[in-house]
Amino acid sequence: MAILMINRARAVKLATLLFLMPLTAHAVWFEGQGSSTIENGEVDQARHKAVQNALLGLMYKGGASIRSVQVVKSGILASDKLTVKTNGEVHNMQVVREHLTQNKITVTVRADIFPMRTCNKDNYAKTLLVGPITLRQRVQAQMGGLYQLGATLSEQFYQQIQANNRRLDPRQLMTNPIASLSGFRNQARMLQVARALSSQYDVQYIMFGDIDDLSNYKSSSTSELTNVTAVTHHRSFKLSLFVVDGIKGDIVFHKNYSTNQEWNFDFTMKVNPDSGMFWNSQYGKAIQYIISSAIQDIQVGLYCKQTLADVVSIDDNQLVINLGQSNGVQVGDQFHLMRTRYLISQDGSQSNPIFNKGQMPTFKVVEVQSNRAILQAQHYSDMANVQVRDILIASSQLRGHTQTNY
Repeated sequence: MAILMINRARAVKLATLLFLMPLTAHAVWFEGQGSSTIENGEVDQARHKAVQNALLGLMYKGGASIRSVQVVKSGILASDKLTVKTNGEVHNMQVVREHLTQNKITVTVRADIFPMRTCNKDNYAKTLLVGPITLRQRVQAQMGGLYQLGATLSEQFYQQIQANNRRLDPRQLMTNPIASLSGFRNQARMLQVARALSSQYDVQYIMFGDIDDLSNYKSSSTSELTNVTAVTHHRSFKLSLFVVDGIKGDIVFHKNYSTNQEWNFDFTMKVNPDSGMFWNSQYGKAIQYIISSAIQDIQVGLYCKQTLADVVSIDDNQLVINLGQSNGVQVGDQFHLMRTRYLISQDGSQSNPIFNKGQMPTFKVVEVQSNRAILQAQHYSDMANVQVRDILIASSQLRGHTQTNY
C-alpha cells in the first residue's frame, strides 16, 4: 500500500518540476478536479472529501482497477498535510490548486497513475434501486426513539448517490420494509425479491441493508479535583450492506460497517433521525462517514461488473431498452442481444438466467432519451423471436473479455 505525503504549499512547484521530468514507461499523469460542500465550517473534512473525489475520478479516467482510496490527515489535523492511501496504483500525487468559497471547496489534483486494465469495463452508469434498510432489533432503538433510522439511511444513500455519483444511476428509493425479508436474512429469498424488483423498476442492481446493532453502554470517570463522577453514554452502529444483480441473480457486493461513538443526547431524549441535530452530533457524523465510504465501496465493487440492458418495448425492427442518457448511452453505441433461457426445478422455482452466446445480433442506438434508448437492428431477420425482457450487453464488454461467466 502506497502512502503519499503532500505539502500543499509546495504543490505548484513540485507539479512544475515533475511535469518537466521524463515519465516512466508505464506511468501516466492525469489532472482533474474534485469538490465538496463545506458543512458547519469544517473545511478540513470538506478538503478530505474533495481530494478523495478527485482521486477516484482520476483513477477511473486512467483505467485503474481500484480497491479503495482513503484520504486522511497526518497526525493531528494539520491543514498543510494530506496522506493518501491507495493499493499502489497512484504512484505520486500533487494538489495543484485549491479554490475556497463560503460553502464549497474545489481542488485540482495531478496524479501519476499506473493503468491496470484488469477488466473489460463499459462506461455506463449502473441502474440502482436503493432498497429498505431494516432495523433488526427494534428494542435497541428505544434510546433516542430511532425507530425510523433505517428509512432515513435509505434516503441518505439515495440522495447522496443522486447528487454526487456519476457511476451509479439511482432510479428508485424504497424505504418501507419488505415483509418477506423480515427476521433472519435469507439470501435465497433476497435474490428472489431482487429479481422481482429489478423487473418492476427497470433496474439491474438492488441495494439492501441491515442495521445489526444500536446497542449502548455507559462509562464513568471521577474527577480527582471535585470528586464528581461523570457518566458518558456510548452507542454502537453496525450496518450490513448487500447489492444484488437482479438480472443475473447474484450477490455482487456485501460488506459490514461499524462504529462506536459517544451519544451526546440525554438518555431519555427522543431524537429525530431526520433532524440536523442528529446528523451534526458526533454519532451522526460517524454514520455519515460510513454512508460516504459505503457509496464509494459500492461504486468500486460494481466497476468491473457488466451493464446489462433490458428490452422494455419492441416496435417493428426497433428495440427500446431501459438505459439512456442518464447512463451515458450515446447515438451510435452498439449492443448485442443475448438469448436467455431458464431452468425450472421440480419445486417450480426458476433458475437464474442462462445466456446463450451463440448467435448475438447487433443493434445500434439511433435515439437516446433520459432513461431509454431506441436501437435499430442491422438486419430485419435479427428481430426474429426477440421478446420483452430479453437482455442486451454493450459491445465493448465482448471484445477480449476473459473474466465474466455468462
